[in-house]
Amino acid sequence: MSDVPPMLSKVLFVDDDSSFLQMIADVFGDASRGTWEIQTATSAGAGLQHLRAAKVNLAVIDVYMPGMDGLQLLRVLNEEFPTLPKVLLTGMPDENTRTAALEGGAALFLEKPTSAAGYESVFGTLNELLRWHQRFSSRGMMRSLGLIDLVKLECKSGNSRLFEVFLGDVRGEIYVKSGDIIHAIMPDRRGQSAFTHLVTTPGAVFYLRQ
Repeated sequence: MSDVPPMLSKVLFVDDDSSFLQMIADVFGDASRGTWEIQTATSAGAGLQHLRAAKVNLAVIDVYMPGMDGLQLLRVLNEEFPTLPKVLLTGMPDENTRTAALEGGAALFLEKPTSAAGYESVFGTLNELLRWHQRFSSRGMMRSLGLIDLVKLECKSGNSRLFEVFLGDVRGEIYVKSGDIIHAIMPDRRGQSAFTHLVTTPGAVFYLRQ
């Protein structure tokens, strides 16, 4: 079975910054080469109304919005649309918000792009998330995105990322550069041994760094 995305993926971006939404529509519309239908909403309420009225394949939500913020909207969407993949996107990331988003059901927590390379990286990540979700949805499966899934997703996207991984009080790192796994390290392990331990140990908490 092919793992290419649907001919047309409907992606909703919710953000109170209309100029950012226009940039997203222009840049990601071109990057998708017609495979994305980009829809936008300038408030959480408008985004919720849109989702209730039409099927969407992916929701990308700003964190800091007046009224209902992104974390509050995420909780509502988890109740009403539990199978919809949701991504939190913010220009002001912090650890508490990152943790709340991922523990609250967001598939990813990403920083807003500020350069052409950043837009390319975020688009690649979101596009691979669509592929991943389609692949498992087509098999009638529902899965949360785990660390190994996210590493594979970033590799397929061709991105360069640092994964910071915590196993209790133990901290490890996995480096991905231009789509290749370069190195993994823990206090007592390096290389393949560290990578295998980090991605297979249950209960790992991980963060995606640019």
